[in-house]
Amino acid sequence: MNIRIAVVLLTLFSCGGLVAADTSSASVNVSASVNDDGLGLPFKVLKPSTPREMAMLFFEEALAPYGKWEEVPSLGACWKPKVDARWAPYTEGRWGFSEAGWTWLSDEDFGSIVFHYGRWFRTAADGWRWVPGVDWAGAWVAWRYGTEHLGWAPLPPSANWQPQVGIAAWADREYSIGPNLYRFCLIGDLTSPTLKEQLLPVSENQDRVRRTVNTTNIAPFRGGIFCGGPAFDWISARSKGSIRMLDLVKERGLARYQNQMKAVGESPTKFRGLLNGNQLYLLVPDWTILADTRKADALGYKTREGIEEAKKQGEWKEGDGDLKAEEAALIAAAASKKRAVAKPMILTGWEGISDDGSRNSLQAKVAREVSGLNPDNTPAKPVDPENDLPKRAVSALR
Repeated sequence: MNIRIAVVLLTLFSCGGLVAADTSSASVNVSASVNDDGLGLPFKVLKPSTPREMAMLFFEEALAPYGKWEEVPSLGACWKPKVDARWAPYTEGRWGFSEAGWTWLSDEDFGSIVFHYGRWFRTAADGWRWVPGVDWAGAWVAWRYGTEHLGWAPLPPSANWQPQVGIAAWADREYSIGPNLYRFCLIGDLTSPTLKEQLLPVSENQDRVRRTVNTTNIAPFRGGIFCGGPAFDWISARSKGSIRMLDLVKERGLARYQNQMKAVGESPTKFRGLLNGNQLYLLVPDWTILADTRKADALGYKTREGIEEAKKQGEWKEGDGDLKAEEAALIAAAASKKRAVAKPMILTGWEGISDDGSRNSLQAKVAREVSGLNPDNTPAKPVDPENDLPKRAVSALR
């Protein structure tokens, strides 16, 4: 392979090759094994990157077609999706359950990244923004439940992941997650394939919070992260439909992921998981492996060395080679500089709630739920497979 072809392929895999699939119809036959890195070719020694550097390179290019990157004071690089003003995270899709606990199945072209990594915050001026993170989970949300209703809210940037602590029922109080950041539905509607249509008005959230308690429990489990919340069996007994049990297939190689998506006729510019039956096929990079840039290059990921080499050689320019105009446009968009913005007014979800006593009494109620509990004395409960997982999943783990 000559230098020209190599650079074109690297550019394709790292920019235009970030792909997605409609989680409703495509069919694919893939192996659940993720141990083969696909290496074996000779490589020159390259300067190592940090896991976070590799993650940011990946995120910036993958999300560029679907929003804009900004430099936000105190938070750094943040991404704002191109969505309707009424949009909120974790609303365009549905819930399933896997070995990672409650797992969000997004219907959006960027969903496999921003609902499994990072945190969200909402601004007073123009809606939601995503803060990148390197830890993968089925979802990063706080949960509330009661006798009739169930709700979830995106975790804010202040919710740092510490495996020895986790995130527990004190989440609302510790991170100031107010009622207006939650989305509620009737418990029986959680499994609805049209969940968005079942979501209740945010204007009713004060009453929902009064009638529910926080049940968040995000904890380490079998080398990963378990998104715990309402008990599976409890929800299953009250749902109108069955909860979708998911078998996760985590692909590490971007090139292989792209090829698999193309094989089922999916656009290489979309980025979702691929659902076939109960098998959910996702790209979940191992940032530690990718910090070794020779391995990152071999697996199809963009590296800083690859960018500099392409510039030096001048082997690729827009519209050259076999690159389509659409792919070239994505590359150009990803390369654009992040816009610096003024420090935004971040909403906590308590705004708009009257100070005539309603707000104070509701905040006191949230605090009483976890009276005396905090991250120092009450870490997230360890995952108990016998109680926290459905019987089918427990059998599979043995």
